[in-house]
Amino acid sequence: MKRNPIAKSSEIVAGAIFVIAGLFFLALGAYFTSSADFKWPAMCIILMVSVSAIEAGAFWIKKYRSLTKKIDIERPPSLSRKLASAGVLAKFASDLLGAALVIAFMIAAAFLLMRTTAFRLNANFFIILAVLAAYFPVRSWVVSLLKPIFAKINEQGRKQLVAYEITGDGVWLNFQGWPEDKKRIFIRFDELTEVRVMDRYESMALQKYGIGPDVLLGLAASKEIVQYNMGKIARPDKLSWMTNVSGAKTLLLHGPKVLYLIGIQHPTGEDLVRAFESKR
Repeated sequence: MKRNPIAKSSEIVAGAIFVIAGLFFLALGAYFTSSADFKWPAMCIILMVSVSAIEAGAFWIKKYRSLTKKIDIERPPSLSRKLASAGVLAKFASDLLGAALVIAFMIAAAFLLMRTTAFRLNANFFIILAVLAAYFPVRSWVVSLLKPIFAKINEQGRKQLVAYEITGDGVWLNFQGWPEDKKRIFIRFDELTEVRVMDRYESMALQKYGIGPDVLLGLAASKEIVQYNMGKIARPDKLSWMTNVSGAKTLLLHGPKVLYLIGIQHPTGEDLVRAFESKR
């Protein structure tokens, strides 16, 4: 089953829902400018929420429209794999159904509003149009002001991600914040068939559509973490330690028995990929 088209379509639909919802609430706020109960504080909140939803949705669509890397891994056929494939199709169908229901609700609400409330052009309505018209020319300037702030936040978040050390025959993974006797895990290159570096959005797509939804794999991974913390096994063979840090990279380490998906401190991770390729 081709996972990339499903992943792109499902995530683009999710982004489109945010955009549509933002436009809907924006139109709702503008419509209520002719109401006697109109209040500017409430309108300001509606404007901020609506614009934020539109921006978030447009950003999400942009990220997943450009998704070109493979978001699947080679795994032998099994019941777990078949269930995961069925889960991907079920998730895609539920996403489409959810989008249809949201759009239907918005259409019904707009129709009911127009039937019960009369709209008249007024000064508040034109002020809102002027505010929106002014937003887009200054948008890039606002973004440039916010970038250093988010960069500082991401820099602090990156320090909590996994560091690695390449050796002659493998890689040490250093998990920040773990107990001292558990934080270092070693994986040999000869245990792996694939080492891949992805951005945050590619890795989320891989986790949701390429690997999962695999309930049996998730249960096995949770069991291994518990056993590792109890000292019953030398290391977990399956581990997902993803990152929410914007701009950070995610490392996939995959082999017949090994499956790691972890956020890393290194800005690219390409040195580890080259080291692995040189040992194949």
